[in-house]
Amino acid sequence: LTNLKIGKDAGGTNNDFGGDIGEILIFERQLSSTEEAKVVDHLVHKWGASPVAIFSPTSIPNLQLWLDASDTSSISKNSSNQVSQWNDKSGNGRNVSQSGANNIKPTLSSNSMKFSGSQYLFNTTPFMYSNGSIEIFMVASGNTQSDTRILFEGSTSSNNPFYAFQINNTAPQNKLAAYIRNTENSTRRSQAAILNDVAMDGTSKLLYWKDTGSSVIARVNGGASGSLGYSRTGTMSSNRFCVGGVLRASFGAGFIGEIKEIIISSPNPDNNRLEIEKYLGAKWRLDNFSTSHSQPITHIDVPPLFDNTPKFVEKPYLSNYSVGFSPSELGNVSYWLDAE
Repeated sequence: LTNLKIGKDAGGTNNDFGGDIGEILIFERQLSSTEEAKVVDHLVHKWGASPVAIFSPTSIPNLQLWLDASDTSSISKNSSNQVSQWNDKSGNGRNVSQSGANNIKPTLSSNSMKFSGSQYLFNTTPFMYSNGSIEIFMVASGNTQSDTRILFEGSTSSNNPFYAFQINNTAPQNKLAAYIRNTENSTRRSQAAILNDVAMDGTSKLLYWKDTGSSVIARVNGGASGSLGYSRTGTMSSNRFCVGGVLRASFGAGFIGEIKEIIISSPNPDNNRLEIEKYLGAKWRLDNFSTSHSQPITHIDVPPLFDNTPKFVEKPYLSNYSVGFSPSELGNVSYWLDAE
């Protein structure tokens, strides 16, 4: 690239630009669609360019619960980062809390809620099973662990009602499972692995469960699904919703790992599910995320182009792609002019 001129026609004055330029980035190579999405997202959010549709979980129909460890304003903790309350951002007021001793409070660290097997948060208004069907999206990490429960609904007066989304109970114990048992003590869904994809290998992954009322479906990182059927019979008389393990008259089967975000809603159409998965995969920069979610940049019309407001004529398919991103991370930057 030689004889670079900005705002001026090299051959005359008839085509000189009249307006403001906030930032220019020129690379020595063609960017991949993922890299392009990062750059566009950086510019759009930095300069407030519009119109850009920014996805938020609050736009999910029938959103039931939203817990986000990256939003410190939704978390109450002490000076040692031990958490006493994690507020629900869905608008339903299903905050989970822990008023007990500090050693049973999870710890907030690097935008993650850390559980060591004895910490948990809960409320007294379970809602998942009673919703009839439910869809769960969770960004979490952990290693192989024995039959531990991550989300649970049960009762303080009986051990029988048991509604849990968890890790499977047979070796290797690193896959997604669910365990469902009614108040009458009849097991409806055993804690066998729902699919073979590894969920627990020490890295953050998008974990997904959907209970349709007749089967439980699971996915890891937006990949192919697995499912196991069951039949809802009897009753499910519960009075506890717990994040981190099983809470009945006492606590047990505690999860060891980190949770970054949980979104629970009524089941979504596939296009909405994909949008939620894209949001979480992009926000948390998940490794080995399904390639079906890597969509190209999409062009949009911006009429009128010049009306004294910042405009960008492309937008990333993935909103909220990056946090703290710098174009220099991609390398091969020939020119980077920043009026800010």
